[in-house]
Amino acid sequence: MIVRNGNGGIDMIDQPMEFFRNLPTKTCAHCGKEIDEQHEAYHNKCDDCVHEE
Repeated sequence: MIVRNGNGGIDMIDQPMEFFRNLPTKTCAHCGKEIDEQHEAYHNKCDDCVHEE
């Protein structure tokens, strides 16, 4: 697997799952609470903040 690095270049990842394991913990965009879901999901608010709307 090839990914772009922060310097405009590309880096090789030996194991494709390494990319997902190294993603930071996903947090709510509104309150900052950790969201317990897959990192690649599109949600950016926790259940509590979504229900407040």
